Amino acid sequence: MTLREIAFVVGGDLEGDPDAEVTSVAPIDRAGEGVLTFAASKQYLKEAENSRATCILVPRGFRVANRNLIAVDNPRLALALALEAIYRCECPDPGTAGEACVAESAAIAPSSHVAAHSHISEGARIGDRTVISPFVYVGRGAQIGSDCVIYPHVTIYPGVILGDRVVVHANAVVGSDGFGYATDGDVHRKIPQVGTVVIEDDVEIGANAAIDRATLGETRIEKGTKIDNLVHIAHNVLVNENCLIVAQVGIAGSTEIGENVVIGGQAGLVHHIKIGSRSVIGAQAGVTRCFPEGSTISGYPARDHARSMKGYAALNRLPMLMKEIREIRRRLDELERRIDKT
Repeated sequence: MTLREIAFVVGGDLEGDPDAEVTSVAPIDRAGEGVLTFAASKQYLKEAENSRATCILVPRGFRVANRNLIAVDNPRLALALALEAIYRCECPDPGTAGEACVAESAAIAPSSHVAAHSHISEGARIGDRTVISPFVYVGRGAQIGSDCVIYPHVTIYPGVILGDRVVVHANAVVGSDGFGYATDGDVHRKIPQVGTVVIEDDVEIGANAAIDRATLGETRIEKGTKIDNLVHIAHNVLVNENCLIVAQVGIAGSTEIGENVVIGGQAGLVHHIKIGSRSVIGAQAGVTRCFPEGSTISGYPARDHARSMKGYAALNRLPMLMKEIREIRRRLDELERRIDKT
């Protein structure tokens, strides 16, 4: 692409040769001729000056002598737009491979691609331009919208609903049974999980993630939410719009996550709690109660982040405090012995 084309795509102001071409994108320390790179802040100024890149995405007001620059409001967002434009995915040809197993009652849009060794069950529906990779299982009555990408070895259980532009990465499972049992004496009797999972538009689900179907009703992931690898979302959970859920998070049943919530890696949330919109949950937090909108929490049990940091700071001082206490006890014992002698 020419720099003129890239500047248009990212909505930036070009300084330099509009006809110069780039064919790839690389980090600033490895960028050379024909490469686009980016400098997100002024701390990269020296590297930008020494870079051999054909063009650099920079924040507005950033200047580098004798370099082609595209000035933007948000270099990281501009980088994402440039990557989309330069590395356009080549979609497979429409149609269903002969080695695919497709039920007669399944409805597959002619513009979609169903790869070999995938299984599409009775009554399943697949929308326009969706890509079903090899070894994908789509259960009875499941629905997949348009422009979705389902990577290899994904399992979509019966009755699950996926919206448009959903991406599900390899080995993820959507619609497995929720973990529900009624205890009768020493026996745990399974509660049938007869609900479903609804994944709304523009959701991305990472590799090896598991989203359980509801006991009754639905587990719902609302539009724009992004779920990292190895996340477990239990039955009847509601995740509202545009959340970010990082790797190895576990969310227990019937918990409600507000809009634009960020959950750090390995955090765990107990069942039947509510997290207010625009909250941030730190990595490895253990969340055992509800928190209001705009909370920033961390630690175990999770509490206000500032309070949590004070607690950890005090914990680091514990060995010194124990030493001081032992010294005070020794001095008290010595003082008592003196008093007893008198």
